[in-house]
Amino acid sequence: MGEVVGEEVLEAETHIWNHIFSFINFMALKCVVELDIPDAIARHGHRPMPFSHHVSALKLHPHNSQYLHRSRRILDHYGFFTKYKNGKEEEAYSLTNSSRLLFNHNHSSLSPLLLSLLDSFLLQPWQLLSAWFYSHDRIPFKMAHGKQFWEHTASKPQDGDTFNAAMANDVRLVTSVLLGQYKNMFVGVKSLVDVGGGIGILARVIAEAFLQTQCVVLDLLHVLTNLEESHNLIYPEGEMFQSIPLPMYFY
Repeated sequence: MGEVVGEEVLEAETHIWNHIFSFINFMALKCVVELDIPDAIARHGHRPMPFSHHVSALKLHPHNSQYLHRSRRILDHYGFFTKYKNGKEEEAYSLTNSSRLLFNHNHSSLSPLLLSLLDSFLLQPWQLLSAWFYSHDRIPFKMAHGKQFWEHTASKPQDGDTFNAAMANDVRLVTSVLLGQYKNMFVGVKSLVDVGGGIGILARVIAEAFLQTQCVVLDLLHVLTNLEESHNLIYPEGEMFQSIPLPMYFY
């Protein structure tokens, strides 16, 4: 095996450092969402929002607010914000298509998905990944929490509600494009089952748009509790690994 020498050492070190510190990117994104920055820029209006206005609008602590520009610089680089600066004027920021999908009070926002997937209960199994390869547990999640994922969310409704709400928002976003541009693919479909469909956002939208289609959402009881059915939308309790109804289409 050849020895790494010269500039190859620095290239290899840079490659490793990029991976070591890549967690900063998604943690900076989480921070910006939790601080409500995309919403603050949207409330500012059509003009770019000066950096000093961020501090006042978000009521940040004066001592720590001086470091906000560091996370902003990372996200500017990755296309979440557009930075403007004319001459000696203060830096100002506007939204991009990506940051417009991160509003905190929008039913099609991806911010709940971001916050859910970066929650400690979902990050903890990744910390045990190497130990899991030596264990008898089938999945790292069970090793971390002593239960399968769906058992955990059933016993801790807050985690389950957060995850289901995040998935529902993602479905709303995809469905808006699906039925806007590919609506014809559902014409003539008599029935479909959304397997593991959560709270049934996708099936409900399809059922409302295509009254001739019988829609079934199959999921666990604690997920489907209190969901309202209609003449062409039902929520039977079911375990997808045991049996699934046989319609024309599955999702």
